[in-house]
Amino acid sequence: KVFLDGYWLGKTEVTFEQYDRFCAETKREQAADEGWGRGARPVIYVSWRAARDFCAWLAKKTGLPFRLPSEAEWEKAARDRYPWGGAPPDSSLANFNKDNMMTRPVGSYPKGASPFGILDMAGNVWEWTGDWYDPGFYRDSPREAPQGPETGSERVVRGGSWANGAELV
Repeated sequence: KVFLDGYWLGKTEVTFEQYDRFCAETKREQAADEGWGRGARPVIYVSWRAARDFCAWLAKKTGLPFRLPSEAEWEKAARDRYPWGGAPPDSSLANFNKDNMMTRPVGSYPKGASPFGILDMAGNVWEWTGDWYDPGFYRDSPREAPQGPETGSERVVRGGSWANGAELV
């Protein structure tokens, strides 16, 4: 068990519409969409650094402390085995297992919401956290507001994607 300070998490993944606005204002190249469409679909092909930069841009624009969540914060928001509870995933709860063969617009699976009302935490697209990956971190981590290791070679992603089976969402 860990204890976390209060925090906010976006209700859905960042959309292409939101990310494209960031790209236009910062003169960045837009992320590819695989021909699936932009708008309300979750942005894909974004590096950890680009996701962090998007959060910094949004924080500057709004004056609010936007950042990537820690792994512990993401896990808390995702609730348990699955965001909706212990029932195995099905096509009414999440976009996974290549059911649609592409991403779906954010918020397409309201039955799969976490108890906090957060959507799309399982399936659709992998989600970045702010932490470095360390398979043994939780064994020795602090009990209060763990922020992950200070260094590493890979960043933590959570949630699985449209192409993953139930074991990864």
